[in-house]
Amino acid sequence: MLTLNIEDNSLKMTVIRGKQVLVAIEEPLPAGIVLDGIVIDKQAVSEIIKGLLQKNAISEKEVLACVSGIHSIYRVVSVPRLDRKLLAEVARKEMERVSPVPLNTLYISWQEVRSAGAESVLCLMGLPHDNVDSVVETIKLSGLMARTIELKPLVIARVIENKTAITVNIQSSSYDITIVDNMVPEMIRSLAFPAENLPDAEKTAMIKEEVTRTVNFYNSSRTGGKLNQNTVCYISGAIVGDLAGQLSYAIRPLPEPFSYPADIDKARFAANTGLALGAGGAAGRWMKVAFNVLPGKVLHKQASKSSAAPLAALVLGVCIIAALFVINGTVAKETARLKSLVDEKNKQVMDIQKLLIEDRDKVAKQRDELKTDLGQLKAPLEQAGRSRDYINRDLGQAISALPGVMYLTYIGYAEDVITLTGLAPDSDAVIDYARTLRQSGMFNLVTITSLSNKSYNDTTFTLTLTPNR
Repeated sequence: MLTLNIEDNSLKMTVIRGKQVLVAIEEPLPAGIVLDGIVIDKQAVSEIIKGLLQKNAISEKEVLACVSGIHSIYRVVSVPRLDRKLLAEVARKEMERVSPVPLNTLYISWQEVRSAGAESVLCLMGLPHDNVDSVVETIKLSGLMARTIELKPLVIARVIENKTAITVNIQSSSYDITIVDNMVPEMIRSLAFPAENLPDAEKTAMIKEEVTRTVNFYNSSRTGGKLNQNTVCYISGAIVGDLAGQLSYAIRPLPEPFSYPADIDKARFAANTGLALGAGGAAGRWMKVAFNVLPGKVLHKQASKSSAAPLAALVLGVCIIAALFVINGTVAKETARLKSLVDEKNKQVMDIQKLLIEDRDKVAKQRDELKTDLGQLKAPLEQAGRSRDYINRDLGQAISALPGVMYLTYIGYAEDVITLTGLAPDSDAVIDYARTLRQSGMFNLVTITSLSNKSYNDTTFTLTLTPNR
């Protein structure tokens, strides 16, 4: 099987037979062609993939791939136990409640993981269209067909052996923190580094702080079975600094279900390993959650053959009628009737062909007109595409920098100004959040326009951000 993991500065590809990894490739990518997991230059990345397939004599046509957790939404919610026919609508309503962006911009998935007593527990996931579509289109341009598309943090959590654990996967420009409790991924945090070239010491400190914050927030919502220093923590990916020594948990390397070549750093291929485990039917061995977010298959229309239909029907009619001639002994009479029928059908065929020619000419004229219109609209469309990429980048930074203890209730974008409204436990958290956004270097101006304490630990706030173009 062929697996593919596209990251911001490299792509990782493996070919696996049984338990043996035959090929494991990590190929660098030019800067800027992938940003926060979104493939910006699909043609360039697809050419790199095609080159690797040819160079390594890889003949597989189907591929298992994953997408970045940046900008994704993942929640575990409890709802009243309902008839299964109603769960889909309830899941959509819950997703609408927790999502800071419109649902029509997301691919939404849900799964019931527990049902006991009067409650059902649902895992909800929303992925921005760009995250998924850019990877799917790149795979298609590479001459491959995507069999499954999965969320990277869930794929990596599939590799662990403990039913309750923390996983930390580190990439050059981002990192994922996943908390798995009793085989269910309860919380996922996918965050981008402020800059890719940060020193390892700063990355280590940042990851340590975010792991501590995530675990504390998770424990605060539980009455029992809290995570502690005995909880196993798996670290994978581009391991930086002395992170293992900095985290106060039982650190373990990821298990090795497949045999990699001796010179390969297996930790960097954790996502590929998880993808292969899922394809091998092991998706439910440790985890109860498995989402394939591949959009629905495109149905290809076949060319119309209506002009040939009358002729085919005519030939069949001739055969049937000829048989009747022999049986009834009325060959002459039926031949005359058949000739008349043939003439009539030929006239119908000619009329249909005339209509088809007229329609073809009309379509060709409309096509030429559309090409002209498209040429006029190309520049505005390209500008709109670039604006969309900037907006995705700015909103992605604002969401990824949001601490786990804060929530956004409104996101607005008008005249190159982003407006964020939300809830925080106190004003210090809002000020820290604003400082983080300013220090990211992506915004010229970060302003706290309103700050109001609704209660002791409930503060509403409004920020305005002016992006750095």
